[in-house]
Parts: sequence; C-alpha cells; structure tokens
Amino acid sequence: KLSASGENVKPLSEAEQDLAALLKTIVNIPELRGSGIDTETIKKYVIGDNPQRIDWRSSARNATLLIREYSEEKNSRIFIAFDVSSSALIRGSNNQKIEKSLEILNYILDAAVRSGDQFGAFFFSDQVYKKGIPLGKGKKHAKNIINQINSYRIKNKKKTDLQKSFKEIVGLIRRRSLLLIFSDFQ
Repeated sequence: KLSASGENVKPLSEAEQDLAALLKTIVNIPELRGSGIDTETIKKYVIGDNPQRIDWRSSARNATLLIREYSEEKNSRIFIAFDVSSSALIRGSNNQKIEKSLEILNYILDAAVRSGDQFGAFFFSDQVYKKGIPLGKGKKHAKNIINQINSYRIKNKKKTDLQKSFKEIVGLIRRRSLLLIFSDFQ
C-alpha cells in the first residue's frame, strides 16, 4: 500500500482499523438536535419529555416539574496544536506517527468544514512558531494547514518543550475554544 507521498505503508492493525472506522462514523454523524452543551431554556415537563432533563432544583423552587432544553453549540472555534519536533515527524517502516496524525487530522478538519466551524493551527517543538495559521473556514483553509505541516517536516530537527509551548499556546487563545493536541509527547 502506498501513502499520499508515494512511500510504502504497512497495513493497519485491527485496533487501528477500528479507530479509523470509529473516526469515519463520527465524521458522518447527522446533526444532533437538542443534545448540545448549552442550556437554552427551562420549560414545564410534559409527558413524553426526557425525564433525564428534569431540573430538580428549579422544580423544587417552583413546585412543578421543569426540564432543561439544550441547543447545539454552533460556530465552534477549534485550534490544532501540532508537534513538529524531529521525534514526532519521524517516518519509516517502523514509525508512522506523522501519517497516522495526518489521517486523524484530515477526519477532524473534514468534520469542521462540514459543520462550518472555524479552525486554526499552532506548530510547536522547542517553541511555538509564530507562523501559525489564524482561524478560518473551508476546504482551502484545511489544505493550508496540511501544507504547513508538510513544510515543517523538512526543516525541523528540534526536541519538544511541552511546558513552554503549551503555556504560550494557552496565552494566544483569547476566547473559549477547543484545543486539539497532536504530539508524541517526547
């Protein structure tokens, strides 16, 4: 089997195939209605409503059963922190960290593009590189992130400084966001 870059790739183990199948399933999940994170309203309980949504504190105060209604979180902000140290970018027959990371990242970016979420990227090893990619949307933006990762593959030979890098990344994120970290933590 050949990778996108034309190199030989060993077949995936059963566990890796299961993970790939799970990720494909997650990407293809239809829009969820009412099971999101944010509480939108509180209303009276009606027979047929989900009893797990009963707000017992509000019900006790008002002497009637009340339930919480939820809304799906929209327009999420996703930041990807990608380790571009020499240990994380090793390629070869025994170590395909970068290939697996890129495959998972592709699934995540595809899901973000389809849901209309904003996403950006930081690249780190011994430091956070200032040429990170700001928030954006769309397939073109996703391809730009992948291309940047590929450009770091060639030139970076440094070790990872996780503590320094994570402090700096957290300082750069100004609003509530999801941070996904791709690293071998070495």
